[in-house]
Amino acid sequence: ATHTPNDSRANLPVEEFVRDAECEVPIMNRKLTSWYEKHMGLRNPTTALKYVFGRYRSVIAQQTKRLLSRAIFGRVEQPVIVASTGRSGSTLLWDAIAKSLVRERFGDEVPDFISHRLELLSKEFKSRLSPKEACDFPVLKTHDLPSTRLPGKCIFIFGNPADAMRSASRLVSEEGEIWLQQHLYNLCSHGDLSELYQKDILNYEEQINAWTNVDADNILVVCCEDIWDRIDEISAFIGMKVTLPKKRERLSSSIDNGDALEGLQHLQGLYNRERQRAASKLSLGPLAR
Repeated sequence: ATHTPNDSRANLPVEEFVRDAECEVPIMNRKLTSWYEKHMGLRNPTTALKYVFGRYRSVIAQQTKRLLSRAIFGRVEQPVIVASTGRSGSTLLWDAIAKSLVRERFGDEVPDFISHRLELLSKEFKSRLSPKEACDFPVLKTHDLPSTRLPGKCIFIFGNPADAMRSASRLVSEEGEIWLQQHLYNLCSHGDLSELYQKDILNYEEQINAWTNVDADNILVVCCEDIWDRIDEISAFIGMKVTLPKKRERLSSSIDNGDALEGLQHLQGLYNRERQRAASKLSLGPLAR
């Protein structure tokens, strides 16, 4: 939120956080608001034009990307959707599928700089995914919950919760806590850094339970550590050969007692149990294959 309507910098989505909250709208401090707008140049016509342009620039860029993607790849009826618990290797698979799509459509002779731009046009991240928006691009990535039946093929990746916590903590130190707030929004959750090792603010349990209990036959559930072993199965599932980069070993992924309360230990148990089911090719739910 921000104390003036003419400042677009504070743009973190908060609708879900405050939907059920009880609050009072404070009386605007008009003197402070007037000083702030004047101090920031928001009452200057030139600055106002820059503000309007900046506000809609991202919308124009997104629409342009969508049109270019449609012109190059055609109408999308069966997208590939990579969903995950967050910080669990979904970007690696998302990128690999986009590369494979470009290679399949245009061959191996396309120069690297053109191939890279085609890959960017083929994929998109969606914080919230509806069946209609799922057909905007051929390859999508999301951390949203499967609230509705989605078209195409969905691959849900889950990773070790300890890895996700440590990765999130590292990125907060590099990018700032605003990164964490946006990440939590993408995960349909909320919280702050002080709760990272105390509560399931990364929404790990709900993500796994939601994706592994949807009554659908177009979802494949895979543990991130097993992606390389199951890449042939993934390729057959989406109908396209996918090539992954060389696997790199991750650091120790156990949750130390000093890092987390006992209440989070069940997440490690949930991960171990679901990975065993996936490794033995048993269903993680009624939909896994």
